[in-house]
Amino acid sequence: MVKIILLFVGLLSLIISYNIKNFQLFLFSFCIFFSFLFFLRNINKKLVLIFFSTIITLTIIESFLFLTNNKQIFKKKESIIQTNIKYVDSFLGYQPKPGVQEHKLIINGKTYLNAKYTINNDGFRLTPGNNVKKRYRINFFGGSFAFGWGLNDDETLPYIFFKIAKNWNSFNYGIPGYGVHQSLALLTKKEIEGNLNLLLTSIGHAPRSSCLRDYSFGTPKYILNNGVLIRDGFCNQSIIKFVKLPRIIGSIINRSEIINIIKKIIKKKKENSEDSINLYISIIKKINEISAKNGQQLIVGYTKSDSKFDQFVITSLLNDKIKVVDLSLDDNPENFLGSHPSKIANKKRAELLRQYLVEKKLFH
Repeated sequence: MVKIILLFVGLLSLIISYNIKNFQLFLFSFCIFFSFLFFLRNINKKLVLIFFSTIITLTIIESFLFLTNNKQIFKKKESIIQTNIKYVDSFLGYQPKPGVQEHKLIINGKTYLNAKYTINNDGFRLTPGNNVKKRYRINFFGGSFAFGWGLNDDETLPYIFFKIAKNWNSFNYGIPGYGVHQSLALLTKKEIEGNLNLLLTSIGHAPRSSCLRDYSFGTPKYILNNGVLIRDGFCNQSIIKFVKLPRIIGSIINRSEIINIIKKIIKKKKENSEDSINLYISIIKKINEISAKNGQQLIVGYTKSDSKFDQFVITSLLNDKIKVVDLSLDDNPENFLGSHPSKIANKKRAELLRQYLVEKKLFH
């Protein structure tokens, strides 16, 4: 009877752990199974005991780390109203679902986000008011800064630049989480018209193009082979990639607190490595090469951080005759919407860009 109960509890725990993607419960189910084995005849009980002790120790450590990293589950429950961007699969990894989307976050009655995004049928954001009568076109590439995270269609950087540049249409190819590798893949596959390509980026995008972010999974992968940039399929990161695990088990193991700590340590080392930075720079240089072939001028809109690599990146691009405009802003709270640019910040950056184009005689 005890064996049947243990087997039932073990199977139930395993099923629930998969449904809720909980690694700690997954380990607990193995503890139950080893307890079940202990009651069987003709089995090496010492070996079972060793495995059981190992698993129970891992379960305790995992549970402690989980509770430590998720203290909010013990806090007073907050009233949260939240709607997020809906995405669909794409050759770029993912793109927003076409249509009008709401992005809203209200906590205990206080509104932190309340924006609407109009997504065109091609999966990129609408810039309202583009007019076929205008003679020039600028394309904005990048991540959430270019996209306009948390802002309405008429508050984004592409739109605000469109308003101050009377002879220019402005197109937005920025998507939250995107890196320079996705901009390169887009320009490689899709023929995009225009006079200027503005790549809004920072050193924080280097880990994305090196497949070191969780949201980089399934996005275009590039590598340097003897200094030559080549396409190498898609990003598929996993700390246990040398083991061919079933997808079901792999999706649970990736929730392990211990494994995630190891992954963070490995990623941190790789993020700050010269290999990651060199790949990032090489991708931007390739974007410049494609832009030139298409008769377009690439401008890198760079935002500095406190990274020691900032100047190295800028100097490398300038040495390759790539135009770079510094779009960094100060830490004034008015420039931020959470960790993203506010409408005010976009107005400042649009003006910095306009001034740069006038100075370089690229502004019509």
